[in-house]
Amino acid sequence: MARSQLLSIRRSLLKHELPHQPPLLFSTAMGQLALTASQLHHSSIDSAVIRQYFWHGHDKLVGKNALCRILPARIIKANGRRALVSTPAGLRNVNIPFIGKVKPGDTVTVHYSYACEKIPPADFRRLWRMKR
Repeated sequence: MARSQLLSIRRSLLKHELPHQPPLLFSTAMGQLALTASQLHHSSIDSAVIRQYFWHGHDKLVGKNALCRILPARIIKANGRRALVSTPAGLRNVNIPFIGKVKPGDTVTVHYSYACEKIPPADFRRLWRMKR
C-alpha cells in the first residue's frame, strides 16, 4: 500500500469518516467482518461486529506478527500525540490522535503503533488475560 493511501485513510479516520479507499484494499478484513456479522446475526458491520472480530478473531489470522495483534494497553505516560503504554507484549510507544485525550492509568486497545479505542478497566483485564 502506498504511503499516500495510508495518509488518506488516517485523515478520514481522524475526521470520524469512512476511508475512501477501495474495499479490496482490506479484502481479508472485510470478508472476516462480514462473516462475523453473519455469525452474530447482525445485518451490517457495526461497532459490536468490529470489536468481536478484532478482539477475538483477528489475532488468529495474523499469527505471530506481534505488532499486528490487537492488545490491551495501559497508558503510562502521554505527551501530545504520543503515549507510552504497557501491553502483554511489553512497552510500546503509540500514536493517540484517534482516541482523544488520555492520562496515565487509562486503558485502551492498540494495533501496530496506534491506540484504537478507550476501553473500560473490566474489558482491559479480560483482554489482558486473553492476550498474555
